[in-house]
Amino acid sequence: MASVRHDPTSASPTSRAAMHELDNPAWHALVGPQGHLGTTVGRAGRFRADVSPIAGLADASDAALEELAGLFEPREFCAVFVCGDADSSPDWRLATTVTLSQWVCPSPPDPSDDDPDFLELDGSRAQEMYELVKATDPGPFEMQTWRFGDYIGIDVAGKLVSMTGERLAFAGHREVSAVCTLPEHAGKGYARALVREIVRRQHAAGALPFLHVRAGSPSERQAIRVYESLGFVKRADLTMKILVRL
Repeated sequence: MASVRHDPTSASPTSRAAMHELDNPAWHALVGPQGHLGTTVGRAGRFRADVSPIAGLADASDAALEELAGLFEPREFCAVFVCGDADSSPDWRLATTVTLSQWVCPSPPDPSDDDPDFLELDGSRAQEMYELVKATDPGPFEMQTWRFGDYIGIDVAGKLVSMTGERLAFAGHREVSAVCTLPEHAGKGYARALVREIVRRQHAAGALPFLHVRAGSPSERQAIRVYESLGFVKRADLTMKILVRL
């Protein structure tokens, strides 16, 4: 098991009773700079279906869950970081829970002189980005997910083989996401180089980079080693709930 360094600036469980923005990143993104990518009503919000299945709640109240239900059609699903008792809700079914470890990068990583050429990705390559994510499964990714922020990749013989980019963003924070490489190109340092570049840009913009690692995923240990080598430290374990609208 990889050793885990913890964020020395993170608060204790007691002092974190007042929830930090990083404990509820989707909500703060939806009511902040990424609100144009979704809809909010009262204490609930969601991103457009073609952007992300992630939704956000201001708190874990039953009222917030009820307001969220008004933003979804029957059988639609969403993923939420903060959520009340969905099992007792007449509007939702709890499909599953996912444990995520959250990491932050307090300082920019050391520069490298041997990084490959990076390709700036946008909507013109959205289909390739979508197919790469579906082949590697780093997490949810839709055809318009690229609109969240910067995405960069590595192209080999005209084919996109590795990429990473940004997802949730709010005041002073930007998430690193969609870190993926085709299996036949693994071990070449592509993911490390791409994450280093995205994190460098985030620090240059005055933002604290953060990311989530899915506990128990096949790539968990390898991913943690890469992130630690770039200066990431573990901040917290979060629970994401997958809900289905009844």
